[in-house]
Formats: sequence, C-alpha cells, structure tokens
Amino acid sequence: MVKKLNVARSGYYSWLQRQSNPGKRAQQDEEIAADIELVFKTHRRGYGSPRIHQELRENGRHISRKRVERLMKRQGAEHLDLLACQLRSTAKLWPAGIRESRRMASSSCCR
Repeated sequence: MVKKLNVARSGYYSWLQRQSNPGKRAQQDEEIAADIELVFKTHRRGYGSPRIHQELRENGRHISRKRVERLMKRQGAEHLDLLACQLRSTAKLWPAGIRESRRMASSSCCR
C-alpha cells in the first residue's frame, strides 16, 4: 500500500492513527462546530462569522473569529443576505403588487 501511494511508511501509519483517534484540537473543533451550527440555525442563516463569534464569546466560548470562519467554511455555512434577497425577489415580482411581492419573496428566496 505504501509503495502504491508513494508515501513514507511512518507517515502512512501516523495518518492512519489520526483517523481512528482524532486529537484534542479536532475534538474541540467538532464541539465548536456544533455550537456554530446551533447559533446559525437559531438566527435563520442571517448571521455571518463576526456575529456568530460575538454570540459564542457571550456564551463563554473564547475562540478567534478566524477559527469561526474556518469552521463555518468547512461546514458550508454561508449566511443569507436577507435584504438583498428580498429586494431581488420583490423586483422580479413587482407587477403583482407590493403586498403580494413581499409575501412571495419571503416564501421563495429567503428560507
């Protein structure tokens, strides 16, 4: 296997060990990622990394904003720009009238 992958034997076995027994930082990242997901979903995907970082610090998690950004990127958590989404949808639906446009915009674009 090592010859096929063209890697050092020690490197392969180190990697294999890490896969079965993640380190302390990887475990912390998983815990923090769960907290990030909770805050992200609580605020309906409207919070980006600065606000999530602030919320986590208020809840007692002292981590850097860059770490929050990295974990959010890894999770694929991207905040919605709710105002732009609403304006874009309203502009498309304008002939239906203002009330109808807002109702349809909120149901179609910004979930």
